[in-house]
Amino acid sequence: MSLVPCPGCSLPRTANDAEFECPICGYMPDADDEDDTPEPLLVVVEEAPVSLAPVPPPPARAGRSSVLPWVLAGLGFIGTSVCALGWYFAMPSAPPDAPAAAALTGVAYREVAPRPRRVPDPLEVAPVPRLYAEPFEVIRVDAKNESYKLAAVEGKRRVKLIGVAGKLFLASVSEGAEVDATELETRWVNVTGRIDDGATVRLVAPGGVVNFVDGISGGATVTVDAGAGTVTFAKRSKAKRLLMPPNISDGARVTIHGRQVTFLSPITGDGTTVDVTLGSRGHLKFVELDGGARLHYRQAPATVAVPLIVNPGRVKGDAEFRQVK
Repeated sequence: MSLVPCPGCSLPRTANDAEFECPICGYMPDADDEDDTPEPLLVVVEEAPVSLAPVPPPPARAGRSSVLPWVLAGLGFIGTSVCALGWYFAMPSAPPDAPAAAALTGVAYREVAPRPRRVPDPLEVAPVPRLYAEPFEVIRVDAKNESYKLAAVEGKRRVKLIGVAGKLFLASVSEGAEVDATELETRWVNVTGRIDDGATVRLVAPGGVVNFVDGISGGATVTVDAGAGTVTFAKRSKAKRLLMPPNISDGARVTIHGRQVTFLSPITGDGTTVDVTLGSRGHLKFVELDGGARLHYRQAPATVAVPLIVNPGRVKGDAEFRQVK
């Protein structure tokens, strides 16, 4: 059934009711209106309001897809923590003017104490075998029928002579230097210079001759092994001095092994020590012992049946001369 609006108040009425008076506005259509076609009624349909509430997510499916977000979140948290720790430990320590720099830049510095250096336990380090004490300067000599001359050795040098030489000429040794000729085969050694200032000299000439022209002093250490040979300390010239220059003085320490040992100049000075071991038919002679110096001598065990020949000189002051076992 179609509805037509009332021309007066637009009240929707059926086509049959439109021919009668409107109950609202009293409109009455004319009888001569033959073509009074009612206008179509406009019906307004109100739409439901659109909701702005968030659409709930679809239910998660059971299985790995529900655990994956949590795994990714955990990995992200771990990565962030590692980066933060790396930045913390990599942050430089404070410079000397850290407070002033922090006030200007707003960057705080962290004081990092230096790590103590680990010193390895001596038991953990295997000893390295060495033929000689370092640093030795080894000189190989090949002069069986000739003379070899070693220039002055000083300035903490350490020289070792190896090989053979007909004769060895040794100049001065001083300033803590060291000369080792114990592996040099020779039967004749002539020391022409001084040995002093804490120097060390070791000489070997089995059955040969060892001569000292100048003196030994200044806390030097000298060892001579001539075996059945001769060791002589030459007489030093007085020149214009009133006293004869000594052969050994000023706290020097001298050890000698030979058959015949002679000191033609004095042995003097507190702390000066001379130790002599005489071989078969041994002969010891000195001219003077003074100033607290000590001269001790003994006989080699294999030659006790043969008496020694000792020609002592003057023993003055607190000096000491005696035979020891």
